[in-house]
Amino acid sequence: MTFGGVIFGPTLLLAAQAPDYVTSGSFLTFHASPAFSESYVSVDVGRLKGEDSEPAYWFMWRERDKSSGEVRKSRWTDTKNCDAASSVLTSLHGVSPPRVSIPGYEVSPGGGIRIMGDGVHYEISVRAHYSGTEGSDLSFSSNVGTPLAEWIEGSLEVLEPCWSSEAPAALAEKEFSLNL
Repeated sequence: MTFGGVIFGPTLLLAAQAPDYVTSGSFLTFHASPAFSESYVSVDVGRLKGEDSEPAYWFMWRERDKSSGEVRKSRWTDTKNCDAASSVLTSLHGVSPPRVSIPGYEVSPGGGIRIMGDGVHYEISVRAHYSGTEGSDLSFSSNVGTPLAEWIEGSLEVLEPCWSSEAPAALAEKEFSLNL
């Protein structure tokens, strides 16, 4: 299946398929797909069920083959074991989405628009809401030099030391929450 030019295949965890509760329980997915690379990175985030008063979240990083969508590598972390993971979620509130583009209206002073044939395709899908309303889904994408690109690159950088080949214990024990 393709979405925004990115190919999505079956979700895999190392050599086995990831349990349905993992992918259905994510409320945030972000991707970084370099134009001339054979693979791209995606990160899914979901909520862990726990006894703590503070909510906890899992992160699943996957490197995927662009042509087949096959998962090459999977890694995990969570907010219980990685302080940077919490800061990634907190900083997401500061990412401004792109402005609505109407054909014929100036995009910038002078009417110029920058078109790139290379770079990196960044994409995010997340639960969102207007103040005081029920939630809905929000997705947008961009190229380099945008608030979304900066947030995704910064998130991947601060999460790098946190990744593990092992899923968080709460997921392994099937203690998860779909209450997003």
